[in-house]
Amino acid sequence: AAVLLLLLVGACADLEAGAASHERGQGDKKLMEGDLKGAMVHFNKAVELNPKDHLNWYKRATAELIDKKYKSALSDLTRTLELSPGYAQALDKRAKIYLIEGKFGKATEDYEALSKAKPNDQSVGKKLNEVRSAEASAKQAEHAKARQNWVAARDHLTRALDVASDCVSLLIDRAECHMKLGDTELVLQDTGKALKQQKTNIQALEMRGRAYYGMMEFELAQRHFREGLRTDPDHQGCKKAYRTIKKMENVLKSGTEELRERKFGEALASFTTGLSIDPEHKIFVARMHLGQCQAHNKMSHFREAVHSCSRTMDLPEHLHDKELRILTLLERAEALQGLEDFDESIRDCERALHLNPQDGNTKRKLDHANRMAKRSKMKDWYKVLEVSRDADERTIKKAYKKMALTLHPDKVCAKNACKSEEEQSRANQKFHEVATAHEILTDPEKKAKFDRGEDPLEEQQGRPGGG
Repeated sequence: AAVLLLLLVGACADLEAGAASHERGQGDKKLMEGDLKGAMVHFNKAVELNPKDHLNWYKRATAELIDKKYKSALSDLTRTLELSPGYAQALDKRAKIYLIEGKFGKATEDYEALSKAKPNDQSVGKKLNEVRSAEASAKQAEHAKARQNWVAARDHLTRALDVASDCVSLLIDRAECHMKLGDTELVLQDTGKALKQQKTNIQALEMRGRAYYGMMEFELAQRHFREGLRTDPDHQGCKKAYRTIKKMENVLKSGTEELRERKFGEALASFTTGLSIDPEHKIFVARMHLGQCQAHNKMSHFREAVHSCSRTMDLPEHLHDKELRILTLLERAEALQGLEDFDESIRDCERALHLNPQDGNTKRKLDHANRMAKRSKMKDWYKVLEVSRDADERTIKKAYKKMALTLHPDKVCAKNACKSEEEQSRANQKFHEVATAHEILTDPEKKAKFDRGEDPLEEQQGRPGGG
């Protein structure tokens, strides 16, 4: 009876082993078809049916590796090697996981075991030396970081990553060096690669969010901070950065709307408030200064506008959005015209046009600046009547009547006040200027020409019999 029982047990074991082998084969087939989920179903069954066969554990670990489930894969590979010590393929795969995790010591142990299992394979010995060298480079990087020598630390980390290219901790460390050195694009590259290995890595999510934050790509930054907070709802770095961005977005939105609604004083206050949110954020601070410049220009605070625009222009060109740089130059050109510094105004317009030679608006602004410069060399008929450039016709006529009464030669030279012909001539000339100013500024066509920077008397002087 005992013998019969043993035979039955053996037969059942053989049947289970056969069924497990079949499931394993089906799993391989699904894996080749790219059906990872289906493959895992079969490999799970294979392990369940015959947990003593190392191949079942190894195959499942292979699928888990493809799915980047490194913790599960590491566990299954360790079980594989318990059942079949020295199994070369399992040692190789587990060493690679240890490298991804930055566990150089454990990776070295597996490559040493692999070297014993494959004594004639020179590539294993070469890989073992590379891992040892990478471990040394990683340690040197730690020392350089402690000294805040970010260039040296980055160089050491790059050498380590030449061997352990998917090591998440090394990628994050190098991204930190890139961040300290201001290489934002490289931060994005390394954190992106780290997140491909571990999509919920909180350090990579926060650092990538900060990189986008520094570029003022707020939507992308918020996406990464939100993902980080889903992973760790209490993470202070992601929380603080998320709230800071909200403040910045609200200030920018308020200031922009207030400018559009012609609430220039309120807009100026909003942009000024924005400067204190994060004084180290160069791009955002420059954007706030531009908002100040626009508000000052609208209120005819031209000197302050020039100062604010100049602060915006302090931002290095490689960090400055081209369209915003053009807008800043044109805003400053407008303020310079208000200060009657026409040469500098023209120079700013020319710089803006150089950034985008096809921009029609900039071409018009440059043309206007040239006309203003030309007009500055002509008599200012508004000044003659002592009125502002935005004076309406009623104000102009009122000013003319007042000055005509005061400056009429008969009144100026009454009671023998003009002692010489020269004094009489000056009185006549002054009255003539006032009359001419009235004629130009009350004639829509002539006024428009003068406002455009053209000489309103040019055509008249060119006609036969003209002055």
